[in-house]
Amino acid sequence: MTSKTIQKLDLPCYMFDCRECLRPSSFMDIAQELAAAGSADGGFSDQDIAKHGLVWILARMKVVFNKVPHRCDSVTAETWHRGLSGPYFIRDYRLLDTDGGVAVSSTSTWVIMDTASRRAVRGDHITDIIPSSPQCDEEAAGDPADKIIFPKNAAGTIVAEHKVVYSDLDYNGHANNAKYTLWALDVLPPELTTNNTPKEITVNFNNEARLGEVVTLLHCQHANVHIVEGRSNGLQVFIEKIIY
Repeated sequence: MTSKTIQKLDLPCYMFDCRECLRPSSFMDIAQELAAAGSADGGFSDQDIAKHGLVWILARMKVVFNKVPHRCDSVTAETWHRGLSGPYFIRDYRLLDTDGGVAVSSTSTWVIMDTASRRAVRGDHITDIIPSSPQCDEEAAGDPADKIIFPKNAAGTIVAEHKVVYSDLDYNGHANNAKYTLWALDVLPPELTTNNTPKEITVNFNNEARLGEVVTLLHCQHANVHIVEGRSNGLQVFIEKIIY
């Protein structure tokens, strides 16, 4: 079975960094739009499931950068609903270059929340609303994103604090998920981030961050792996693993 949402994209200049390479956070922005378009095509968009008192919640995401798009490149973006895996719904993404090669591949993990109870709803209880079977059998980036923890006997060092401001907010009234990757990369050594693109990024989204809240950022490094955690009000907002 193959059913994908496919879009041709001319990537705008503001999505690129000082090396004219696609920012990792810009891919997250693209993925948000793809997810919205793909779920709408499938009949289970935000608006569709809101009629049942439900909402999509992004839980985890893994992104693999194979051949990073450059400024003025045109790409083909594709996404598909990969079905139900345990309590989670899986959605995959790819960016293809002009030759059809895979530039970026990604997989994301979602839960459905009941807006009244604020509790997660088991996917196998709502198969009449959201299908448990995949729209496409392909796997863009392998297994779903893992839970991230600091390495054994390692702890994060506080490297910065970020106060959530207007430009961080999305239409849900909290910091947009793509902002966490921006915050994480901003606290890494600039000689690393300005000269390289990560090979892989994995993010766990655990709690929302709202306007005016202060998110404390902690960093831990092991070889070419960097882990950045954001904490606020005693809760882990996000934790991100960045591999160079």
